[in-house]
Amino acid sequence: MTSQVPHNLPHDNDQQSIRSWVYQRNNLLVSWYASAGLPVSDNQLQAPPLPSASKLKQQLIDYTSAAHFHLYSKILEQASAQGYDKQQQFQQMYPKLVSLTMEALDYSEQDILNQEKISRIGENIATRFELEDQLLRDLQL
Repeated sequence: MTSQVPHNLPHDNDQQSIRSWVYQRNNLLVSWYASAGLPVSDNQLQAPPLPSASKLKQQLIDYTSAAHFHLYSKILEQASAQGYDKQQQFQQMYPKLVSLTMEALDYSEQDILNQEKISRIGENIATRFELEDQLLRDLQL
């Protein structure tokens, strides 16, 4: 799963926000892989030490809030500038992203993350990434 950084955002601040968001996305993936006991890369001979559940939960919160409270508003601005159809595309996807955000926040508040919960977090992350990538692709950001 690769992330594409949008090329046509108008301001350097927007570019920096996207870079920061992609960096947080990568950190979240590494933390989830390690929590699930999976190697982070094919070249890795052994899995890294498991991060604490609090680290995974914090990265989940950091990523989700960066996307939900900062990036999505910028995407909506860009979609609105591109016209009604693009704005409608964003607004159709947004409720799904809100649902995923609420689910992620629920996980972040739980005391214990067992393998089943870690697996569900992975499903949440994968679904979120697919929607975000589709959104960026469809809106040609």
